[in-house]
Amino acid sequence: RNEGALTEQPFQDMIAGMKSDAVDGRTVENIDELEVYAYRVAGTVGLMLLPLLEADMDRARVPAIALGKAIQLINILR
Repeated sequence: RNEGALTEQPFQDMIAGMKSDAVDGRTVENIDELEVYAYRVAGTVGLMLLPLLEADMDRARVPAIALGKAIQLINILR
């Protein structure tokens, strides 16, 4: 396991997402922007949870991001 291998990047990415949400009238114009938004607000949470779950960071990184993004997209749809 690569426990403790979490970097600062997911936190910086989440902050960037929060900043973009703070802009009045912000809209998502296309699928690429939606992907970035979903990563910033939820994919990052998936990454941040990996050390707490004692997951193998190398193997779990991509699925953790995908799960976070999927949950965010479902939240938007409902």
